[in-house]
Formats: sequence, C-alpha cells, structure tokens
Amino acid sequence: MRRSVLALSLVLPLALAVPAGSGALAETDPLGAAETVTEADRLSAETALVEWGYDPGRPDGIWRRESVAALRAFQADWGLPVTGELDKDLIARLTRLHPATRSQWFTTEEGCEVWNPYPQAQETVTWSGPCEGGKAEGEGTLVWSYTVQGVREHARYDGEYHEGEPHGMGSYVTNDGNRYTGGWRKGVHHGEGVYEWVGGARYEGNWLHGRPDGEGTLTMGYGSEYSGTWTQGCLRHEDEWIALFTQQEECGAFY
Repeated sequence: MRRSVLALSLVLPLALAVPAGSGALAETDPLGAAETVTEADRLSAETALVEWGYDPGRPDGIWRRESVAALRAFQADWGLPVTGELDKDLIARLTRLHPATRSQWFTTEEGCEVWNPYPQAQETVTWSGPCEGGKAEGEGTLVWSYTVQGVREHARYDGEYHEGEPHGMGSYVTNDGNRYTGGWRKGVHHGEGVYEWVGGARYEGNWLHGRPDGEGTLTMGYGSEYSGTWTQGCLRHEDEWIALFTQQEECGAFY
C-alpha cells in the first residue's frame, strides 16, 4: 500500500490527475556534462520525485531549480547530505531499487512484522491487532507515520491482516484522505470494493490484483458516469479509454 501522493501504488485516471508542476524557467543544466547521469536518469528521477510527493516542476529530464529543490527536500527527509545533486545512488533510492527504499518487512512499534511495499522517510508503524508467528494476523488497526517535505503524514488501515499483509475485508485511508473499503488479497484490492477520492470521484465494483477488473462504475466528481466491464484498470467508452489505476497507454494492449 503506497502512502504517498499516488496512494496504494496506483495512478489516477487522466481526468483526476493533478498537472505535473508549473513550467520552470530554462536555465543552465548543472548535470548536462555529467558522464554518469543521463537525461533518461534525470527524467526517471523527476518522475519518481512526483510519485514520492515532491514537486520538481515539469518532468522532462532537464535539471532545473525546481528539480534541485525537490531533491534537496527528499535528501533532508531521509537524513542524507543535502546537495541537490543527482547521482546513481539517489536514482536507485528514488526508483526503489535501493535497499533502503525497496519493498521489505517492517517491524511495528509493538514488535510485529508487516510487509512494507513502499518504505517512506522516518517511518514508524503501530498495529493494534494480534501477532502470530511474528507477523500481523487477524483484525486490528495499522497506522503508518512518515515524513514528506519535512511534514509528518499518516495513513490508516482498519480491518483484517494475514501473514503480515491486508487480507480479507478492510478500509484504508491515505494521507490525503482518499479511501478504499472492500476486499483485500495479499496487500492489494481484490473482490468487491469502493474507492472514494476527496474530490468526489468514486469507483464501485470488482477488483483483481489491485485494479478494477470486471463489472464496475466510475462516477466523476462533476457527475459523469462510466459503467461497464473493466480489464486491468481499463474501460473502453465510446472512442476513448478510461484508465483507472493504470497508465493510459497500457489500455490498448488488453483489447
């Protein structure tokens, strides 16, 4: 379960997405001559910073003042040297290939292990339920607390856990107030469930492996409604694709 801006490890549909930053002023690229960091690396880093909840400006592979400021904030949150300079180690951290940020088991304050698919900076976890075989088991409340841009954020899960992961029925509220209530299987949405965004949009229907799959209805905050049979987060509506919790360009591959 992702707890940052793109909660639950998913991508909002285009109609719900927030524009990726404002247009930055063009200026000298301090990494332009770097031999070990490519433009593709910089683009990956900027895209990842957005997903982490930082604002590097428009992700385009050009390292501007906004990019530097966002990276410095990330470094400060993680207790790293605050340089604003991108290198391979930071790219690995941002893209979750580094041991500190890749998926891993996490020990709660009560000494019970839970699976953490998206480690965050300065993270702490509390669990109110049983612990069997060293892992969270049964019903309880799990609260994640972490830091983004120097601010403590919180996310909460109420429901069933099995072998350290959400499994069964449960409700999860992200740090920005979005909520999913319904079935879970091995840490992702599975079965019947409802996802509600703070802005008023709502999806109700079937889920498979974390994505809408099967019969479901998406109601937008401004009233438009899209119903039908979803496939891995994609719905064909007239001549357009509705992409929910997946990338728009992936949809054509399923039809």
